[in-house]
Formats: sequence, C-alpha cells, structure tokens
Amino acid sequence: MNRKKLSVLILLIITMIACSSQPNTLEDKNNTEVEMTKINNPTSFNQDISNQAKEYVSKDKNITNVYAVNTEKKLVVAIEIPHMKRFQLQKIEDKSKKKIKEEFPEMDINFSTDKKIIIELEQLEQKLKTNSLTKKEMDKKIKKIISLMNEKT
Repeated sequence: MNRKKLSVLILLIITMIACSSQPNTLEDKNNTEVEMTKINNPTSFNQDISNQAKEYVSKDKNITNVYAVNTEKKLVVAIEIPHMKRFQLQKIEDKSKKKIKEEFPEMDINFSTDKKIIIELEQLEQKLKTNSLTKKEMDKKIKKIISLMNEKT
C-alpha cells in the first residue's frame, strides 16, 4: 500500500513540475510596435501616400501590421490585429477607415482586414521595394487585389 501512495505522489510531483515550467501562452503580449514596411525607392512608383497612411493607421494600439500600396488615384490598405481583438474588428476597421478617408479625401480608398488581401499586399510591397514591376503590372495587381476585396464568399 505504501508503494502505491509513493508512486502516486511521485507522479503528481512530476506532473506539477512539468506544467509549471511552461510559459503562459494565453497572456496578452503588450506589443506597442506596429510592423510596417516603408517603401522608399526613388526609381519606383511614388508611395508617399501609402507610407503616410501606414503612419496614421499604425498609431492605433490594436493594430499589429499595416500594409498599403497606392497608384495615382487608388489607395489599398490592409491591417492585422491581434487574435484576442477579433471581437472588436468592425469597430477598429471603421475607425481606421474613417481616419484614412479624412486624411486622403481625393483618393479611392480600399480597406481590408482579410488575410488573403494582406498576403497579396505584402507580396506587392516586396516587388515595389525591389523595383521589379512596370506601371502596367502594378495597375493590374492593384485591380486584382481590389477585385479580391469585392468577392463575396
């Protein structure tokens, strides 16, 4: 009988030690730094408007990543928010959209939080950064991204 109690006690101690050494993964990380890539290539397309839009939107503490690309008349912006803030997604999106529309009233603004759009914009930003696009390709990519935004699932 003593052996049985001793083995249960040892098993309990091992379990407690194993569980207590893991970090708390549900803890909300207080990340104040928003990840964004500023596109600044003198021979590339002028991306000053998209860089300014990223600055305005990144001031919101609920946003983790901002991606934006612009043409002469169109501005496409996508944001990422922490998973725990998904319940407030509509409120955050509306606030950010309003802020951008106030700052750039002359632009045709397209705004998204969809992961598919985020990936497309990130790839487009990388191509712009390396200056591997023509104006025609850029317009085609922007139109494709806007059509993806307008798709109903």
